[in-house]
Amino acid sequence: MEKQYDVIVVGTGPAGATVAAQMAKAGQKVLMVEKGAYHPSWLLGKQIPALLHFDKLGLLSTREGMMVARCITVGGSAVMSCGSAMPPYPGMYERVGMDLSEELKEAHAYMRIEDDFPERLIGKGQMRLMEVANSLGYEFKKMPKFIDPTKCVGGSCMKGCSSGAKWSGRVPVEEARRYGADLVTRSHVVRAIVEQGEAVGVETRQGKKYFGKTVVLAAGGLGSPLILRASGVPGAGDKFGFDALWFTYGFHKDLPTVNDIDMGLGCSSFVESDGFVLSPVMHTWGMYLASATVGGGWSYLPKFAKFRHAVSIMTKIKDDLGGKIFDDGSFSKPLTDNDWKKLRKGEEIATRILKAAGCTDLFSCKPFAAHPCASVRIGDHVDTNFESKIKNLFVCDTSAFPESMGLPCVWTCTAQGLKMAKILKERLGVPVAKAAPLPRSG
Repeated sequence: MEKQYDVIVVGTGPAGATVAAQMAKAGQKVLMVEKGAYHPSWLLGKQIPALLHFDKLGLLSTREGMMVARCITVGGSAVMSCGSAMPPYPGMYERVGMDLSEELKEAHAYMRIEDDFPERLIGKGQMRLMEVANSLGYEFKKMPKFIDPTKCVGGSCMKGCSSGAKWSGRVPVEEARRYGADLVTRSHVVRAIVEQGEAVGVETRQGKKYFGKTVVLAAGGLGSPLILRASGVPGAGDKFGFDALWFTYGFHKDLPTVNDIDMGLGCSSFVESDGFVLSPVMHTWGMYLASATVGGGWSYLPKFAKFRHAVSIMTKIKDDLGGKIFDDGSFSKPLTDNDWKKLRKGEEIATRILKAAGCTDLFSCKPFAAHPCASVRIGDHVDTNFESKIKNLFVCDTSAFPESMGLPCVWTCTAQGLKMAKILKERLGVPVAKAAPLPRSG
């Protein structure tokens, strides 16, 4: 006889894993189904092994050829994130009739976000950039981090944290397992099983079926819309956002930043007025090689020799919704004129700062994308309880964002997960309590 679950969660990123942990802790029978593997921790912090966590080994791209970062692993893309915490755009949820303020506060404690990260880990190079930027009138500040400064060794966030300092979806995954939740990996869910207009389980590409009272899709901005569409909700994935970004580089032999923590600083002065954020990103050699060659062309390969003197400032934008996610999993997302306007304004400011800091030989790589999102939007495809038109079929991840984010999104995802868990508890008659803080390492 098939095991009957109370909650089936598809995907183990910060949102889905948080739902699973909260429901398992409340005594519910929970199943987590993950497309990716549970890659061993010894792979973290190493350049080449880190690629195993990425979809298509980091070569995932739009039909137009723009590279898109997406991890397929237990814990989701947060495993390879910079560990940066910023709240969503003001009014982003209020505009669709949702209040996420309480859950953002709870998630801040749950993830143990550090609002005043130590300068010794931000690094002398980034602190010098902040001094220069602020002297020009740009308000750079320390970036809040969901990283334990007592464990952080710096410089490896985007290779995965080898020291266990950074919070990711693996932390609530392990909490869920401690409270009895089941985890199935390397299992690609293709649709929800729907009977008489109600979700009763999920089916995988391998033909395996799992049954439960509720199904929460948390397979990400590219994965969840495909499952929802195959389950009978047309229109999911017809347009989306992906937080386009690019890096502006310079070189300075006396401004060491290569071992600094990624995104140790941020400038949010242009978030509301212009729709972009600026932040120094200190690349690993692999990411620098990719952005300077794949992103800039092979003519930039000689610049790799100066890698250890490279300094970069990222412009990340709140891109216009558009494009389409196709049934075969491919997707199209051309940048709009408005997107380019934001990128170029950010580049102008980054160039001004780098020149003032004494950097030379400046260039910008081609745009990348970081956060596929807003493909199953609250207010369009799901309601303010995250529920689709199919009863007991919910969507809770970046795909449910009402708009493109344009900012670090792990904190917001986790807050969504906490809210989703409260909604499920009320529906299933389970007492609702605040989430207790968790250790950062899973």
